[in-house]
Amino acid sequence: MQIRTKLTLQFIVLVASMLVASLCFIYIEFRDMTEDEFYESLRSKALMTAEMVLHDEEKLQPLQEQSTAQDVGVSLPFRENVVIYNADLQRVFAFNRTKVPFSLKRLSTLKASGETRFVDENLHALSISHKSHTGNEYLIIAESVFNSEELGHLRNILMVTFFLCIGLVAAGGWFYAGQAMAPVASIVNQVDAIRPTDLSARVQGQNNRDELSRLVFTFNRLLDRIQFAFRMQKSFISNVSHELKNPLSV
Repeated sequence: MQIRTKLTLQFIVLVASMLVASLCFIYIEFRDMTEDEFYESLRSKALMTAEMVLHDEEKLQPLQEQSTAQDVGVSLPFRENVVIYNADLQRVFAFNRTKVPFSLKRLSTLKASGETRFVDENLHALSISHKSHTGNEYLIIAESVFNSEELGHLRNILMVTFFLCIGLVAAGGWFYAGQAMAPVASIVNQVDAIRPTDLSARVQGQNNRDELSRLVFTFNRLLDRIQFAFRMQKSFISNVSHELKNPLSV
């Protein structure tokens, strides 16, 4: 793998990791904020309903469990419900009476826990312990479907943003890696241009006192040593040849 490709991939991985962390943080924060707003809306709905229903508290009687939707009196849109239980955990009011009530064990746990968020099948629910104007204790449970369309839109936007950013990072990383490797390519081309018949050529580098400049300096010193060695060898051969041709030396 070329160094340019390796640098580009490392840059992509680094930026992608930071980008994923940032986008996940944004998504989680927005999700938590949306859930808080949703449960606050449920809380307001539950308390408002309790104020209206408990205004005539003395008329409230435990509800008889209904088995069909035809017996439903007042109802909210489907998959929404507000239920009020008295101190004995008997249902005294429900928008949707056809919904199967909670077990006594679970109601006791919710009553003891105070304000509690939980999930009931496909509904997000909130239970609140509430005192009426007469001082009687009631347990209010409000349920509704959590609308996750905004979260879905945000998730799609973040995913598109991620891939667009990665594309830009890949292009930018490839370009800047090429810019960083350009001096190396220049050094390689100059070294390839040096011929054995001309050892006087030297590699030209930038005077930046960086690693590449030190590499150029070291390589030129190596060329100096090689050129000096060839000169010494040439001089030695010339002297030997001269001595062999001289009769006096014999």
